[in-house]
Amino acid sequence: MESRGSKTLGFGLGAYVGVLPNFGLKAASPRFEMNLELKVLRVIRLGALVGYFPASKAGVDETVDPKQVVTVRQADFSFNVIPLLFRAAYQQPVGPIDLYGGGMIGVAFVSGKAVAVQSRTEASIEETPLNAAVFLGTGLTLGPGQVVLELRWSWLSLDYSDDVIDLSNEPGKLGGLSGALGYKLEF
Repeated sequence: MESRGSKTLGFGLGAYVGVLPNFGLKAASPRFEMNLELKVLRVIRLGALVGYFPASKAGVDETVDPKQVVTVRQADFSFNVIPLLFRAAYQQPVGPIDLYGGGMIGVAFVSGKAVAVQSRTEASIEETPLNAAVFLGTGLTLGPGQVVLELRWSWLSLDYSDDVIDLSNEPGKLGGLSGALGYKLEF
């Protein structure tokens, strides 16, 4: 009988749900992800991850003219983010659990809109920024796969400014610390 860690080649298919307590937007957003991976030499995992998460932010721009008059413009931003990342990890069995860590790199397809609070003017946002992350995880064998818990630190920088709503360049980070819980089938 072959133990769970003795295969030199295998496949994994996982589904994850999680939360991103976003530092740039100061709000939490749910995450939904699918992961397909190839297990090589018992301890190396190579794969791809695709996901979805919504995010939102209120932006404020204050300007002061020479007469000390303060002008405040405010806009509300909402985003839909679809990350597409390539993953690599080192996995090590420790008793009944697997511990692993690695990194991800790819892009995120970001679409959204900005609405100026004062004028209700809308502008659409479309960007494809670089997306990167590092992660640590653990998996507990249950049935034909594993229950998996991952903690991640992700980086995704975005410039969401638009002349239509008259708000200055408003850079933001859609990354931060996140966690994901899921189940991964092993073949």
